[in-house]
Amino acid sequence: MAIANQFSGLDMKNLIGGPLSAAADASLQLAQSTADFINNVGFDKDGKVRNVDFGYEKKISNDDGTTDLQEMKVQVPLLSVIPIPNLQIDEVNVTFDMEVKESEQSESSTDASASLSGSGSIFGFKVSISGSVSTHSSNTRSSDNSAKYHVDVAATNHGTPEGLARILDIVAANVSPSLVSSKAVDEYGNPVSGDDKTRNDKIKELKAKQKQLNIALSAAEGRYNNSLTLLKREIKNRENTNEALIQSMITKLDPDKDEAKLTNYSEIQTTVRNSWEDAYKRASDLVQIVSSSNPGKDCKLTSYVKLFTVKEDADKPEPYVDADGDTMETAFKNAIDSFNDYSDIQAKLAENENDIHDQLTKPAKDPNKEQPQPQ
Repeated sequence: MAIANQFSGLDMKNLIGGPLSAAADASLQLAQSTADFINNVGFDKDGKVRNVDFGYEKKISNDDGTTDLQEMKVQVPLLSVIPIPNLQIDEVNVTFDMEVKESEQSESSTDASASLSGSGSIFGFKVSISGSVSTHSSNTRSSDNSAKYHVDVAATNHGTPEGLARILDIVAANVSPSLVSSKAVDEYGNPVSGDDKTRNDKIKELKAKQKQLNIALSAAEGRYNNSLTLLKREIKNRENTNEALIQSMITKLDPDKDEAKLTNYSEIQTTVRNSWEDAYKRASDLVQIVSSSNPGKDCKLTSYVKLFTVKEDADKPEPYVDADGDTMETAFKNAIDSFNDYSDIQAKLAENENDIHDQLTKPAKDPNKEQPQPQ
């Protein structure tokens, strides 16, 4: 039989595709097992994330020498602290080897023989001689077939899926310790009681208020800075408008024929420009001056700084007169109001800090000293 005919009839499609199809089915099962683990372990029956609670104690030193012993608790998503099975098939190797051996074997033999005999006498002795010759040959023919089929599959755990990792990052960003309980203790760990406890509680209250005032002060400072920026922007816009108008008037003049008028326009330009630049530089000082000298009153910027404007073809600068609804005057008033709020919070914060200082410097009562009895 010809060697080529030995390979006929092999189902190569199933030999190669079968293991690959089985690997694809296995991948689906592995993905489903990961999904089942996340749903069953990471979420409760209501679809909410399962959390694990961690508790610890936190010590905070107070300014009066006592210590706050706080019991803290933090909730962490269970999925973030346990490994998630995520097996995936990375590689499938299919190896098929077939070996065909063919040889011929035949066996035949040929035997031939011949004999010889004789006698004689040598040196007086009688001698006889005899012998024979034979031959043998053989040929061998044999056939052999063998096959090998090997499938190698490699799968590794790919860790937390990317999408789930992003979700856990979002959840982790909102995880923070919460206070369960807090108690003040002295340097020996004994609970603080009596007048010391009253003073300690008062200091805590003042410190909490101080924190709130600092937050409010930062916000008020931001509002004041924004309002001051808007005021300076309005002043700069008015300056640019006047500058563009006077420059347009100057470009229309003939330097040879209108020399006197050109000089006059240049002087008008300088006067108007300086008035608005002065207002721009002094904006912050003017707001604070008006706020401290006339708190709560409707003050105008034009009452504290002299501004000039340009009129078409005028031979001198004109005093600036604000109109109803002037955006610059509105910005000036808003800046004053925001600075007043900022100043009020500063005063409250200073008062609060004085109260904290008074509590901290208050002498502690001597427990061995006899207290006066009520009459």
